[in-house]
Amino acid sequence: MESIIDKLYEDKPSFHRADDTTWTSWNSNWNMLRMLQGMLQPDMKCLEIGSGYTTVVFIYKRCFHICITPDPDEINRIKEYCMESGISMDRFDFRIGFSYDILPLYHDNGKDVILIDGAHAFPFPIVDWFFTTKLLKDGGLMIIDDADIVSCNILVKFLLSDCFWERIVIEKNFAVFRKLPNPLGDHLYTGDWLNQPFSREKIPFSDPLQPAHPVPPTIGSVDKVEFDWTSKFNYEKLTAEELEKYSTVEITADLREGGVHAQKAWVFWFEYLSKQLWKSSLSGEIVEFSNTINNPRILSLGCGYGGVEITIAHSLNKPYEITAIDINDQIFTKAREDAKIEGLNIHFLQLDLNFISLPENTFDVIFAHASLHHLLNLEHIFSQIHRG
Repeated sequence: MESIIDKLYEDKPSFHRADDTTWTSWNSNWNMLRMLQGMLQPDMKCLEIGSGYTTVVFIYKRCFHICITPDPDEINRIKEYCMESGISMDRFDFRIGFSYDILPLYHDNGKDVILIDGAHAFPFPIVDWFFTTKLLKDGGLMIIDDADIVSCNILVKFLLSDCFWERIVIEKNFAVFRKLPNPLGDHLYTGDWLNQPFSREKIPFSDPLQPAHPVPPTIGSVDKVEFDWTSKFNYEKLTAEELEKYSTVEITADLREGGVHAQKAWVFWFEYLSKQLWKSSLSGEIVEFSNTINNPRILSLGCGYGGVEITIAHSLNKPYEITAIDINDQIFTKAREDAKIEGLNIHFLQLDLNFISLPENTFDVIFAHASLHHLLNLEHIFSQIHRG
């Protein structure tokens, strides 16, 4: 068998109960599965909260693997699939029950890899992490799946801030951290919370139901600018062509531009530049800076489909306000709907950036993601950025 991932993708076995009569599989995180396949080595001691395709990968890689799940039928279907596929299960064991009942009484420590992918409602991922940390050896890897879900995301933010965990991989919806030695013992800090980076900074308390800025900033347009380069062209025709083109472009599930930009080669080189050359990303830099400010106001010039703005909103840990502007209101309709459903404080506005007028000294962060090359009146937009 060349790749267990390819086989799972082809077979798409159903391990999870959709309802009383229907079975499905919740896993769609193929990037994490491929990472797991490359990372695991035979004889590793592993523990998994939850079950699914990842369980098959652990078993296939000849790990000494324990899986905790409340549903025995999931285990039976996984075992049946492994038997049909000729995958040995002599190193596989399981515990049936809820992790919060099993883990406090589980003492088989020295694990090399732990995967947290069980219940996702708050506070279960954090509870699972709390009890499994003592089971993971120093230098072992902790994997958090579905890091874009709020409860999991809180855990990821803590681990990113903590001196006893080393960031290994951060992807769109999963994260991997290496456990570092703590001379005081797991979860202990000299001076308690005062020396825990995640907790020592107090934040001003306010009613969380009230927005940080009740009224969005007033942003408008001007009829004339000092250097109007649009007058040198048939600007109405150019604008119409631009609107038509980007209204028909394929977009990805996370509201980014699809087509050639979603092809593997493009994605590979963009991720390579971000991780190896720049050591950062645009959204990462914005989030890191904004999280140092109380109630940050963020302005996106040329938001396009709105995926970047939603990604940023998901990662901010304080009350915030994002204003997202684009000339084409058709392409951010889905983002506007998603933001409303998720309760994200993002205001989408349809304005022409070539003639925009920003209020003075209003924003903490102003950014333009892949948009400035679409503008003609660059002198004007830069003067407005400086003003805003």
